[in-house]
Amino acid sequence: MNEEVSPEFEHFDFEPILAWAEAEVTWCDEFVNGEGLVTKNPEFATWSLYWKYGSISFSFHKEDEQKARMSAALFIYLWTKGVSASIADNCAVSYTVNVNKTLL
Repeated sequence: MNEEVSPEFEHFDFEPILAWAEAEVTWCDEFVNGEGLVTKNPEFATWSLYWKYGSISFSFHKEDEQKARMSAALFIYLWTKGVSASIADNCAVSYTVNVNKTLL
């Protein structure tokens, strides 16, 4: 079980979680194969969260940086509450996509 305790998730102020986790959310179009060969493939580029526990990718368009950052913050928040990574990922992306549709 994870012992970390993140700041609370706030929809309009989620950056403190990313800062607390010392996380980076970046657009990535580089891929590494099993032999360590790095190749660029813009067709399959994604937003990725990188932090001390690993990385996870989010399938948003390049212009959707805020959605990717919100999903990353919510993923970290849920994971530190004991939610499994696969469920936290699905919940974070679903929340971000559906809430942003409602706010339009």
